[in-house]
Amino acid sequence: LTFSGGEISALKRRGLPDALAADLDAVKAGKIAELPAAERLDADTAKSLYSALTSTGLISGPWDTFAYYLGQQTNPKPKRPKTPLSWHRSGALFAYFARRISERTQPGGYGYTIREKPLCLAFGWTDRQRVNDIRPEIQKVRNGHRPKDYAQIDIIFNTL
Repeated sequence: LTFSGGEISALKRRGLPDALAADLDAVKAGKIAELPAAERLDADTAKSLYSALTSTGLISGPWDTFAYYLGQQTNPKPKRPKTPLSWHRSGALFAYFARRISERTQPGGYGYTIREKPLCLAFGWTDRQRVNDIRPEIQKVRNGHRPKDYAQIDIIFNTL
């Protein structure tokens, strides 16, 4: 059974007992945001994407870190890396990348959800940066804005 933060808030507004609301908030606070298993890249696609992103200088960081955050997980799940990946371009271009990877990993014709929190965690953006810097850029991308150098990301995703 899973609840999103929005669903927990809706339950609170409908009169969820305070003790249960506090327990749900405690569980939510201790959870580390990550991509759902169905939205993770298979090994070949992850390696191709990592290679393309690092060779163009968009990101840096070890392959194991990239695989941990964006690739399929093995059982048992590996330990979380101590240092995240690094994004070397603008927040606007990161927002466009987040859109493209969300489109790629969420097939189905019903739209997609940009998983901003786990993607920002993978690249070391703090919650404050995510809310103040990245989220507005994601909204611009949703409204059709294309940042400078967006074609570079399009080429990478079109060749996967």
